[in-house]
Amino acid sequence: MTRSMRMKLCVVVLAVCLISAYTMKTLLSRDDPSAKKAETSFLSLENALKSYLDQYIPHNTEIEEHLSAMEALIGAYQIYIKDNPDHIEARRQLVDMFILTQQYDQAEIQWAEIIKYEPDNDALLNECGIFYSDHVYDPLKAASLFQKAIDVNPDIADYHANLGLIYFVGRHAVAKHFKWSLREIFTQMLMEYDAARKLDPKNFLHSRDFAQNFIMADTFGVTYDRKQAIQAWKDCLQCALTPEQFAYVYIQIARILLQTNEMEQARLYLQKALEYDRNNDTAEQLLKQLHKN
Repeated sequence: MTRSMRMKLCVVVLAVCLISAYTMKTLLSRDDPSAKKAETSFLSLENALKSYLDQYIPHNTEIEEHLSAMEALIGAYQIYIKDNPDHIEARRQLVDMFILTQQYDQAEIQWAEIIKYEPDNDALLNECGIFYSDHVYDPLKAASLFQKAIDVNPDIADYHANLGLIYFVGRHAVAKHFKWSLREIFTQMLMEYDAARKLDPKNFLHSRDFAQNFIMADTFGVTYDRKQAIQAWKDCLQCALTPEQFAYVYIQIARILLQTNEMEQARLYLQKALEYDRNNDTAEQLLKQLHKN
């Protein structure tokens, strides 16, 4: 993802943050004058930020053109947080502004404060883990935060999927830290992806990610279990799939069958793929190769 794309994505995330705000405002007592004043002040900040985003998003312009306005907003949020240090929503929005302006060290400081105030908030622990996996690459911190989120709430599929992913991309750091072999990391990674798909069985992405792990088995020094891989892809067929996704799954099964020279079975799955997606180039090309053989 390019720098420009990351910035635009962060703007969208920040906009969503404004729309889907945390419930902290409801915790402020309506009978406390100082609390009411703080809430009014925060709403003014939110409105200023929303106005900024309304100007930025429709024109799709670069952040540099609005940097001075963003810095002014950051300063206003910092003043507000100094007077209201436990206002998690304000800190969370400030994090996104720091990410938007690539001030990752400042975003990290805010995340530390957020987690200090909300150490058992599984959603925030998971978000902080994403920060360390996507922005300040620290796979061990990310893995620790994802695991803490799971410890608090083990029933969220995304938390397990995030931990499985960081085990893969950060496998060398993870192996050194936990003194795990690559084979052990593969086992742990597979367990997390399996947990994710079982918690959200209709979610194709979780089932797909589990099945794709078998393709990467060699990377971890693990023997590629083709029967288990085929079954994992067949399990994907129980998800809520689009025609294109049905075709994709059938093609993956056919690819594995081709590796074991089960040509007729592979042909049947490729034909099934074309039943769902008649113009699928990959299925057509693989069928042509089969005909040549």
